[in-house]
Amino acid sequence: MDSVMWNGCRYAVRPGPMYESYFLRGNHPDRAQAFWIRYTIFHSADAATGPEAELWVALFEEGKAVFGGHERIPMNQSSWNPDKLDVSIREAFLREGEASGKIHDQGTDVSWNLSWEGDAEPLTLLSPRLYRGGFPKAKAVVPRPMVQFTGQICLGDLAWKVNGWPGSQNHNWGSQHTDAYAWGQVMGFDSHPEASLECATARLKLAGLWTPPLSLAILRLGGMEYRFDSLLRAFRSKGHFEKGQWALAVRNGREQLEVEMDCEESAWVSLPYRNPPGGLKRCHNSKVARANVRLTTEGGEQISLVTTHGAAFEILEDLNEAEA
Repeated sequence: MDSVMWNGCRYAVRPGPMYESYFLRGNHPDRAQAFWIRYTIFHSADAATGPEAELWVALFEEGKAVFGGHERIPMNQSSWNPDKLDVSIREAFLREGEASGKIHDQGTDVSWNLSWEGDAEPLTLLSPRLYRGGFPKAKAVVPRPMVQFTGQICLGDLAWKVNGWPGSQNHNWGSQHTDAYAWGQVMGFDSHPEASLECATARLKLAGLWTPPLSLAILRLGGMEYRFDSLLRAFRSKGHFEKGQWALAVRNGREQLEVEMDCEESAWVSLPYRNPPGGLKRCHNSKVARANVRLTTEGGEQISLVTTHGAAFEILEDLNEAEA
């Protein structure tokens, strides 16, 4: 599939209890400044709760989270295209190469007007055949990796000029959120600006029992794509995460990849995610995290990649509804 097909809205084809999100993320090329903007459908399995659209924003400056919030909007005030990237939620829109919108939360107005360019091939963390079935229940793809953003973001009276910020346009969906996970992404390392990384460590609850951590990763470097996407090998991978820290190690039979990500508590926003089957999750979301990556090639060469504040790093955990 090309980026157009990867961006088609699954919910528009088959409405039902699920979540589906499109998000943009970009980092200042030199400073610890970043944005995350998310357009979402949420449809609960509870028949008494109708589907809704949502707009989410998180902003980071000087290595710290400065805003994190969202608005819920009635579903009938939105539209979602099953064939391509074409979303509107009230006056907000998201189309191929451009996005605009605004939210009001916590007494603050946030607005954005962005465009982006880039022609890198879509990035799929899972093996392509796994996108067609019911397992896993949560799926993610990067239809537009390694793009350059231009435009403006306003936080109250403060305006950010976005000019050549590297980042990505992403799409994910599922019948329920992964029970617990760490997710990471880098679109350009300090040491290797052309390289990109997508990785995840997940724990699933099956028949009341937790699986060991399962880790997957894909690294693009020097014109090569190193895939660590075998579910069988994921059961033999290593991964451990907690608030602000994460380490994983994966193999594919030829290469080995080791990843470490971390950030201070001040560098994340904690956001409540509703789960379609019921209950709530808490997402600790940073877009200015550190990442240290080491690739060991089949020939034994070791390549180190580093970013001091350009990594996207999220951890999802259960949240008691009474705490929301």
